[in-house]
Amino acid sequence: MMIYFGMSFISLAEAGAMTETLSTCFSEKANKKDKEYLAQWMFMSMAYHPSIKKLSNIDESSRIEINKNIAETVTRLLTEDCKLETKIAIETDKDLLSNAFGFFGILAMQEIYSNPQVNESIADFSKNMDKQKLRKLLEK
Repeated sequence: MMIYFGMSFISLAEAGAMTETLSTCFSEKANKKDKEYLAQWMFMSMAYHPSIKKLSNIDESSRIEINKNIAETVTRLLTEDCKLETKIAIETDKDLLSNAFGFFGILAMQEIYSNPQVNESIADFSKNMDKQKLRKLLEK
């Protein structure tokens, strides 16, 4: 049992390191335009959630263009810019590649949150908070 646990731990450690290596490559090789495409793709994807859909009006031609741009970006990152890292990830563990795709979402959100207007909009809700209740909470 202990030997098996040790081997599993090493595999998990290697998997984590490989995911980190692939994610780092994506981060370093994705240029400003790529990150804009990722942000657009993330927003568009979230806009299909039923509670958000009514707030967005993404037309079909925009959806097609966004999907085309992100497909070209991801294909380039996987097959050109991070080719070696991708091959190693696939050979090490096929799940590593799907885990690394989660990093595209992180890059997209970093791009979105790096914008000052987005941060202002996020903070706007606090104008409507009941400050008296908050003060009362902090009193004791």
